[in-house]
Amino acid sequence: MKLARSFGPATSTYDSGMATSSSRATFKVVILLASLVAMISIGGGFVVLIALLPFQWWAFGDSPSPRRRFGWLAVMALSTAELGWGAAYLWVSDSGPVIWVLPLGLAVATVLTAVLTARGPARVPSSRHA
Repeated sequence: MKLARSFGPATSTYDSGMATSSSRATFKVVILLASLVAMISIGGGFVVLIALLPFQWWAFGDSPSPRRRFGWLAVMALSTAELGWGAAYLWVSDSGPVIWVLPLGLAVATVLTAVLTARGPARVPSSRHA
């Protein structure tokens, strides 16, 4: 029965956490590339950006460093601004200030929501006060 023991969890490379970290990073790159392609496409990105916003939000919350969070915040703000521009263009065409006020308002609302709801660094309770 020595053969059965060699397949236990102690020898598994999947349990080491490296696969999870690597797959998360790969998924974030896919989200970023899909978001950028959707933003530079003409007209076709509106549906895709709506579907990508929850994934962008997840990537924002999952990023540990402030620089990466800022990057994801910029991607989310640009995505919502483009969605707002598309909605305003369909609604009023090119006339009036709505064509730039709605995208700007959505971008500002995205930034405020992300900043106000972002979780801070993990805090470990002190054993002295317990």
